Amino acid sequence: MAKESFGLGEGRPGDDASPGGPSTARITMWIIGGAVGLYMVVTGLVGALTGG
Repeated sequence: MAKESFGLGEGRPGDDASPGGPSTARITMWIIGGAVGLYMVVTGLVGALTGG
């Protein structure tokens, strides 16, 4: 069966030195993107519940 990588560390340029794990930059982007998305959802719910 073929091995699927899912974009995790495969030694490509820009990836972390630790093999088999996601790069630090990728983890940081997920954390920041998740925080921004969560902020938008929460503020949208608060705005909808309070009548904008």
